[in-house]
Amino acid sequence: MRERLDCAILFSKGAATWPGLRELFAETRRVQIRQLCPEVDIAQQDASEVLVRHAMALRRFDACLLPVSSSNVAWARLMLNMARFSLFTPVLVLARGLKACALDDLCRLGVADFLCEPYCAEELRVRIERLLERPRVASALAASVKENSAVYSPACKGQAQTESQIYDNIRPCPNAELEAYVCAFASRSAASGQPLQQAKRQVVEQFERAYLSEALNRHSGNVAQAARSVRKHRRSFWELMRKRKVDASSYRVNTASICRQAGKINSLEHEDRCELPRP
Repeated sequence: MRERLDCAILFSKGAATWPGLRELFAETRRVQIRQLCPEVDIAQQDASEVLVRHAMALRRFDACLLPVSSSNVAWARLMLNMARFSLFTPVLVLARGLKACALDDLCRLGVADFLCEPYCAEELRVRIERLLERPRVASALAASVKENSAVYSPACKGQAQTESQIYDNIRPCPNAELEAYVCAFASRSAASGQPLQQAKRQVVEQFERAYLSEALNRHSGNVAQAARSVRKHRRSFWELMRKRKVDASSYRVNTASICRQAGKINSLEHEDRCELPRP
């Protein structure tokens, strides 16, 4: 946790006098806020190019605060749309009287987070620190993908990997990398507009399927032993297997083939010993 966070704020004309902002700036002891430029007159022709012009100067700040209300939301949309490919500093909106559809539109245009009235200094600090955590998670994800590139490019092995092989590659990942996978999936789901319950259901389905597969694999397809090992009733374990379409016979077939192969090797060794000449 950093001792001090440096943030820039971009005021449109009249936004600096909003009730609650002065109290917010007075309470933010660990967040130092500096005005990026003089108040912007949104009626001017080049008002939408402010973020583009100051994109390089914003790189020295941890975040950019942008007060937005119903009176300047159109200007904020146009400005964010123009700066979405040149702005590398996360933007946090200080919203005043905005509806959910307007906030969603701003997030689609590149806003990293928002804070609604009544403003809280401690909540602002926490939200900025969470924004600074995202690059760390993204770098962990990139390192994980590079390390486990065989999972995503099966052509390098000449054949596609099965679902169980993918789980075997992901299973030994540390907690930080697993967190990165979850964050990446959640980010893609939110960006595509996928409902929360649907995305959550997909994660739960994949986890339960992997959990059942691992339990059956450890006990060679024996459902009773697998259910006992995970402290679940056998009938409930069966119901969950049917629900997730996990077949225990595949694990038993694999074990049987290994046993048959081992039996053939033992028989061949026995024949070799029998053919040895007696002294």
